[in-house]
Amino acid sequence: MKNLKTLVCFFSLLALAACNKSEDINTLPDNDINNENNGGNDTTVVTDTDGHVYGWAGEEDDEHIQDDVLFLGNGNLPDKVDLSQYLPPVGDQGNYGTCVAWALGYNQKTAMNAQDGGYTENDLSDPANQASPKDLFYSIPASQKGPDCNGTLLEYAYQMMMDRGVADMATAPYSNLGDCSNGTPAAWNQSASTNRIEKYRQVPVKVEALKEKLANGQMVGFGAMVNGDFAAYQGGVLKTNGGNTGGGHAMLLVGYDDGKNAFKLVNSWSENWGDDGFAWVDYNLFVNNFCQYAFVAYNAGSPGPDTNPVNPNATKDLEAVINSDEDNPNSWNNLDRQLIYNIYNRSDRNIASVSQWDAVYMYFNAYDMENYGVILHQRLTNEFGSGRGPYLDGIGSSGNEWANVTLPPHGDLADKLFDSPWILWPYRTPQITGEYYLVLIADAFNVIEETDEENNFYFLTGNDGGPIQFVNGVGYPFCPDLVQDRSSDNAISPRTPKNAQNLNAYSPQELRFLLNTMQKNGKLKRVVEQFESSQPTGTW
Repeated sequence: MKNLKTLVCFFSLLALAACNKSEDINTLPDNDINNENNGGNDTTVVTDTDGHVYGWAGEEDDEHIQDDVLFLGNGNLPDKVDLSQYLPPVGDQGNYGTCVAWALGYNQKTAMNAQDGGYTENDLSDPANQASPKDLFYSIPASQKGPDCNGTLLEYAYQMMMDRGVADMATAPYSNLGDCSNGTPAAWNQSASTNRIEKYRQVPVKVEALKEKLANGQMVGFGAMVNGDFAAYQGGVLKTNGGNTGGGHAMLLVGYDDGKNAFKLVNSWSENWGDDGFAWVDYNLFVNNFCQYAFVAYNAGSPGPDTNPVNPNATKDLEAVINSDEDNPNSWNNLDRQLIYNIYNRSDRNIASVSQWDAVYMYFNAYDMENYGVILHQRLTNEFGSGRGPYLDGIGSSGNEWANVTLPPHGDLADKLFDSPWILWPYRTPQITGEYYLVLIADAFNVIEETDEENNFYFLTGNDGGPIQFVNGVGYPFCPDLVQDRSSDNAISPRTPKNAQNLNAYSPQELRFLLNTMQKNGKLKRVVEQFESSQPTGTW
C-alpha cells in the first residue's frame, strides 16, 4: 500500500457540495413563544395571591439539549454541601417574569465566576462582578420570550450566555425594564462578550445525580412547577407542593443536607421571602413533584474529573492513531471508505496476543450519547492460531478481524502485520444521519493496565474540530484530530468545537470521559456486544 505520511483534511468527493447545513442541529428552534399554538409554552406571567411573580415557560426542547456525561457515579458523596458562599446577595425580580435570567444569569453565572476567580463577599456585592438579569433577558429574541417581560425558557438563556454572554450589573443595572422589548446597547454587548459560558448540559432529575453535581461544586439551574405551599414557605423543609395553583418558576440549587433529606435553593423573591431568600425542599418532593428540568453550565477551562489517573503499577501503554478516513478509490459507492490507522506500543514491555485485547472504530452522535455503534472490530488474540482472519464473533457492522500479533516494545501493529507504516481497512459507512464523531479505540474493553489511558482514543472530527455532518451515511468533512510527532509518547490532545453551528455539541473531551467510564465499568463491552448476532464479518 501507499506510504502515507502527510496529514490533511479529507473531503468526501461525492458528498455535500458545501459545509453549510440546511438545518443546524444545535440551533435551537424558534418556538415563537408568543404564539398560542406553540405547544404549551405559556409565558403569561403568573402572580400568586401573595404577589410573587413567576416566569418560566415550562417545556424545554429535550432533543436539542445534551445530557451531562461527567458523572463519576461512585456514590462516595459528603453528607452535606452548601455552595451559597459563592452567590451574590439575594435578588428580587420584582413584578417581572424574569426569574430565568435571575436564576441562570445573576445567580448561576455570577457564582461560577466567583468560584473561578476566588471572589470574596465584598467582591460578590460589587455590581461589576454580578451578571445582569436585565441584560440577559433583554438579549433573548422577542420570539423566545413573552411580551411585557413575560417569561422565557431555560435553554434560551443558556444559549444566549454561550453565544453572546451576559453583561455585568454595573453596566446594565436592573431598573427601568419597561416592556423588555428594547435592544441591548453596544456597551452591554461589549461587557457580555467577555462573560460567556462554554456549554450547558442537562442533568437527570434524580437525587443522586443532583447531589453529585453539587458535591462537585456545580450549582444546578432548574425549572419547577410551584404552587401555594411553596409561595407561603417561611422556613424548615418543604414537603408538599399543594395549595393554590402557581406556575413555572426558575431557581438555582446551591446545596443539600442528608440530615434534612433536602436540597437547598436560592430564589429571586428578595430576602423577605422564605429563609432569607432560600428554601429547603425535601428530596422526594423535589424529584417527583417539583423540579421538571435541571441543568449545569461550564465556563471555559472548567476543571473536570480526572479521566486519566496515573497507575503506578502499570508498565504498558497502547496508543491509537488515525492517519485518515477517506473515500475508497476502488469503489463508486459514496458509502465506501477506508480507514488508515495504526496502533503503537509506547512502553518498554511486550504486549502479547495472549492478553486478548480489542480495537474498535465507532461512531458517536454529537448530541445523543445513546446513539452510537461499532463500524470495525479488530481482536488481537491467540485463540485461533497464527496469522489473521475473519472474526466470526465480531461486533463491527462493516468489518471484523482477528490477528495473532505480539507488539514488541515501541513497536506498532502495521509494522508487525504488513511491514508498513499504516494499516488500510476498507469499510462501508452505516446509513446514519446527523452530526457524529468517529473514534478509534485501542484496548477498547480495558483489558490491559496502562500508564496512559487517554491515548487509547483517537477522534475523527470535522475540519473545524467539531462533529462531522452525515446524511444517509455520507459524511462531510473529515479531518483527523490534532496531530503530533508520531515518535512522541504523548497523548494526542483533541480540539473542542467552536463555531456557531455546533457550539454546544459534545466535545471530544466529554466523549473521552464517557468512554473511559464505560471501559472501566464494563458497559462499553456490554453495549457493543448487542450488535454481535446481526453483524457480518469482513476482511482487509
